[in-house]
Amino acid sequence: MKRNPLSAPSLPLTFAAPAGYVPSSFALVGVWAYMSTTGLLISELSINVACSIGRPSGVSLLSLGELTLGKAGSVVAALSYTLLHYAILTAYTSQGGAMLIELLRWAESALHTSNVLPPQALMGTLFAVAIGGGMYALSKGTVERINNAMVAAVIASFGLVVAGAGGHVDASRLLSDMHWGSLVHGSILPVLFVSCVYHNVVSTVTMRLEGDRKKIRRVILGGSALPLAMFLIYNGAILGSGGLAAQDGLAVACFSLLAVATSFVGFVEGLTELWTDVRITALGQSQAHVAKTKYQSFIATLVPPVAFTALSPDIFLPALDAAGTYGIAVLFGGLPAAMAWRNRQKEGKKGFKPFLGGGNGVLALVALIPALLIGNRILEGVHNKNHKQAVHIADL
Repeated sequence: MKRNPLSAPSLPLTFAAPAGYVPSSFALVGVWAYMSTTGLLISELSINVACSIGRPSGVSLLSLGELTLGKAGSVVAALSYTLLHYAILTAYTSQGGAMLIELLRWAESALHTSNVLPPQALMGTLFAVAIGGGMYALSKGTVERINNAMVAAVIASFGLVVAGAGGHVDASRLLSDMHWGSLVHGSILPVLFVSCVYHNVVSTVTMRLEGDRKKIRRVILGGSALPLAMFLIYNGAILGSGGLAAQDGLAVACFSLLAVATSFVGFVEGLTELWTDVRITALGQSQAHVAKTKYQSFIATLVPPVAFTALSPDIFLPALDAAGTYGIAVLFGGLPAAMAWRNRQKEGKKGFKPFLGGGNGVLALVALIPALLIGNRILEGVHNKNHKQAVHIADL
């Protein structure tokens, strides 16, 4: 199963360090279990809806929203999908630029030279244009082969980073700092949601496996368990070494840049396909015209993230927070639960046996979690705003 691996070295230190290794790992496993649950719900929906409308090639998540929840479901899915993709592309554009600068900084150190480094916004633009331009110019098959090679390089560089950290890891560091309250503050949970996303390919994989329940469960659970294990190991290497593992400049920079690049490819592909659909279905353009002017879909996909990064080069963390809280939690959390509830009501005993047991109670719990996440972020934002106002008044 294709993944969107989350970029790396600063994340364990920035997000996991305040909570500690054990609480952050517990949260990661919990988020993985939740996202696996919603992945199974999307798989169940894909089979039932595809069979009911006679579409063996599968149904997109946006179509699932419309076919189960009507026009309102389609609108919510489309808005969440667009927000999610733009937020993550903005984050990756910013981080890609930062990692290119890290590589330049490493090269300066290795060559014992000192030059003025380019601004991060410029390097982010270069990163986005290089990858987006390559995807526009090359065939899909070539892009997929290059992306597969980059995934292999991600795994290799991951091994180098972890191996280099082996001599610095202190187990007492992993077990001493445990601040469970930090899990409900800050951005750790939204970022973990981002790290566990693969749901945009679930429908396609489900139809390729011809609805075989055992194979689907194995692919969804097993395919997502490997990245889970990698993140737990990497998190332990960084936190257990007190950040020393992150100082292996070249290996970490390569790992991060490649991880961001592979993710960037997947999200660019998803958003350009959305814009292609919009131009055909909503704007009434012919498929031939859209094919000849596909650069317009790429421009619509890449210009906003580049612009946001230029306006705010340090937008990486806020963009990930927005993607996890308001994009993924809705699109791949609450929405699948609502769609599954509606579809089970409609199909009754005629539909396939549910992939997820527990009935409506479990579906309600699945829908409740993103509501709590969003509510917590709103309350935290209000609290922070009131605190800033109080400090400002006190300073007058």
